[in-house]
Amino acid sequence: MEKGALLQCIEGYCCKELKAVDCNFEKSNQHEFNVNKEMKKLLGTNKKHFEASYWLYIGDSEQIKAQDTLSWYDARKSHPTRSEWRLYYGGNEVIEKAKDGDWLFLLKISEEYLILLILEKNSEALLGTKYLLGENSNSYVTENEHIYRVYNLINDTVLKTLEREEEDDDEQALEEAKKYDIVDNVLVRNTMLQISFNSLISGIEQGDYIIPGFQRFYRWKEEQVENLAISFIRGMPIPPVYCYRNKKHQLVILDGQQRILSLYLYYKGQYFKRKRNVSADLRSVEEIDNSIPKMLENYEMKEKQYSMKIRNEKGEVNTVDITYQNLSKEVKRQIDYFTLTIISIDIDKDEYRDAMLHKIFANLNTGGTPLSDQELRNGIYYNKFYIMLFKLNKENLKWRMLYGGSSNSKENKKSKDVELLLRMCAFLNYTRVSNGVVSVKNYKGNMSQFLDEFSKETEKFSDEQIQKYKNLLELFFEYMEDASGNNKYSGLVSFFVIWCILEKQCKITTEDFKRITENEKYKNTIINHASGRSNIEKRFEYVYKELSKID
Repeated sequence: MEKGALLQCIEGYCCKELKAVDCNFEKSNQHEFNVNKEMKKLLGTNKKHFEASYWLYIGDSEQIKAQDTLSWYDARKSHPTRSEWRLYYGGNEVIEKAKDGDWLFLLKISEEYLILLILEKNSEALLGTKYLLGENSNSYVTENEHIYRVYNLINDTVLKTLEREEEDDDEQALEEAKKYDIVDNVLVRNTMLQISFNSLISGIEQGDYIIPGFQRFYRWKEEQVENLAISFIRGMPIPPVYCYRNKKHQLVILDGQQRILSLYLYYKGQYFKRKRNVSADLRSVEEIDNSIPKMLENYEMKEKQYSMKIRNEKGEVNTVDITYQNLSKEVKRQIDYFTLTIISIDIDKDEYRDAMLHKIFANLNTGGTPLSDQELRNGIYYNKFYIMLFKLNKENLKWRMLYGGSSNSKENKKSKDVELLLRMCAFLNYTRVSNGVVSVKNYKGNMSQFLDEFSKETEKFSDEQIQKYKNLLELFFEYMEDASGNNKYSGLVSFFVIWCILEKQCKITTEDFKRITENEKYKNTIINHASGRSNIEKRFEYVYKELSKID
């Protein structure tokens, strides 16, 4: 087993040795863990509630599984200079098993999901976990049953957590998609194309096929890629790939990313070396016209031999190497002319393109689950401005801290962080102030349509305009000390817009942000119809009034 094998399954982790006050209810009934520096760095400085976290107790002779709620909060929030963070739990079978001297490991799956491990002190399970997280020396004996038992237990729990996270995201996406249920007088044309394997590969390498930013992570296992190759070689039916043509006449894949990438991986005789978050994602590159092969350069690959089993006339089963590069010229030629069906979708009215693509993708998706609004924008409006937002979102450490609570927070898989940056820029673009009165132009009460309209405008932005937005965002982050509280995200939008309009370049302290966003006048604009135009303008006006007082 490879040292650090679990690191590819998580965003980060921290650990601490448990004391009686953490887990012994006879000595303490506080139901919370005392926090060390590593825990605070991992979880950040924003109050959070985790509705259901997985817990595991692993000893050398037993293991226990449980679920529980968790709350991350500052016990001395009201104190002006001192903070005292706590991680509160409800109570479960795992923590009841814990003893003084056992070890607690917090595994961060995402901003919303944690896994808590409690390892028996002085156990092989503890040593194995440390090795799997890259801590123990290379001399540690890795080929023992404890290593594999611990890895399988933790990895299975990670997979369950990821599945639940996707289910929660899908519920939100369903709500967002309801506004697209009615679309009138739109004609959708479908053109069916039969593409040979050889033409498909040539098109992929020339950049004719684009995987948009809204596509799901690439999740297929090596066995699934191999099974697809076997089906293709045997002439078995393969579901068609659905695409639409963008303005550059490239085929943007709506449904079939897994199949397209898998066939290309088969052709190359490769597979991803890392097992988690394997994704050919446009957010990982900086140029619009990069091909799929160029995208794959961002991932560490390994050589992969593909094979299939064939039964001969005697009933004997033999394993045959079907790796494309190892085939004879005659067999390659035969495979090169096997065909795949491509269905190209054309929507006759450009103004309805967004809505129709939402519905089409939802219908094509196996689970019937639509995309979030921002995921779809990532694919439809992917341009230089969007590339700037993605790059800033990923690389600006101050922004990662402001949005996620810590500088090492990962990008949101549903692009909620990118959407917040987009909102900040969109409202700045359309907001005007005259004698202290704020007006937001082009906003009709529908946030999604508002962001769509701005996204369309960004397609015409010059390099100078894009650089201006980038500079303003970076400068604002520099002058923002921190952002926290229930109104953090609306506050970041409001503060950015007004800060830029004022052109004061004043320092905004943590206390300034809390004082303004927790004031009743501000909160009243959030309680009822927070996204209504009137409330947004009132919110901006209040922030304008308060920021004007800061030197």
